[in-house]
Amino acid sequence: MQVRLIAVVFMFSSCCHLGQQKLTEILREKGLDDMKERLVPQIIQSQGGICAVMGIGMPNKFILVNGRGEFCLASLDSAYGLDVEPVVENFPPVACSDYRTDGKAPIVWARRGRAFYGLDIANNIARHVVVSHDGDEEIIDSYLADPASGMFMIRVVHHGWTSDDTRFFFVLFDLHSGSILGRTDSGGSVYPLGNGLLLHDDHEWDDSGKRTVRKWLICGPNLDDSSGNSLTEILNKFQLKMARGKRCYSPEYRMLIGTKRTGDRYLPFVVRWQEDFMDADADSLTAQVPQAFRLSNFVWFCPHDPWVKACLYQPLGKNTDLVFYRIDDAYPQHLSPPILGGYSSTDGYGAFVNHTELGPLYVDMDDQHPGILLVYKLNDALELLKKAVK
Repeated sequence: MQVRLIAVVFMFSSCCHLGQQKLTEILREKGLDDMKERLVPQIIQSQGGICAVMGIGMPNKFILVNGRGEFCLASLDSAYGLDVEPVVENFPPVACSDYRTDGKAPIVWARRGRAFYGLDIANNIARHVVVSHDGDEEIIDSYLADPASGMFMIRVVHHGWTSDDTRFFFVLFDLHSGSILGRTDSGGSVYPLGNGLLLHDDHEWDDSGKRTVRKWLICGPNLDDSSGNSLTEILNKFQLKMARGKRCYSPEYRMLIGTKRTGDRYLPFVVRWQEDFMDADADSLTAQVPQAFRLSNFVWFCPHDPWVKACLYQPLGKNTDLVFYRIDDAYPQHLSPPILGGYSSTDGYGAFVNHTELGPLYVDMDDQHPGILLVYKLNDALELLKKAVK
């Protein structure tokens, strides 16, 4: 079946103080003036630069990292007016990398070398910790394992003289107490599932120390009491991979999108499961990816509404299309046809916002135009899908 990109142009109005020439330039760069009809965002402007935007479990709000690198709470009103205030002045105090939230908890964090910076907005707790004093070690990833207790799993690499001497481990850090609780002997990646459970992705190793097959398990924060079930059996059978640090899975909708390596390509798969991770099944996502396009690894599930943000690109093309899928069992692979947004210069690093008046929104940043945000109203896309199936 030939997949069609569903899109529509809505009346555009701006709530920012941008000149018409600037607005026209942005629309053109986003592909919003081409022959394809697209879901057109509201374009708004924040004072100062924007390093990152991220979702957070607070109505009408999201996290914005300003040009000084501060964690800010951004509030969006029903007229798309934007108010931005630092949560804690001059925190983090230095420029960081890999700014993160889990999209739900009011917690934001970042890393720089061996340093970790975490902020619990609801409890007004800001912490800075150096996870190692070994100059050969650095943080390469981090996960909020338990939002209620503020417990993090911080992935660290020890760089050896050779690849055989390189090793990975997790540091367990309690944000609320500011204490390092210990470390694990295992590396890999983890994906918090709630209720203290983690989906753990690692590899088996042969006698020579080389990685062999990928191994998925369900475990606790100490990577102990690991077990298998129908979900892990499917992941192991297809040797699926998920992007680290991305919300490419949804415990709420019991669904994930991973990739299987086939030759020099990674093909996307959808995996669904039932309660207690039982009755899992996997299906290729090719039915909802248009011909000549590929699905980027940077898939992001909305935590509060049945939407998925993704990006489509052509191997020889110059643009990346931001797209949205609606989760619905009425469609093949439980996903609607892709709904086109504009071109994304950040591969879709943005924020889902649960707005009490505007409904679910997606806020995309634009690193080509400092201070510019593009706000997509997803209820408009929902109305389009309703018309398409009549």
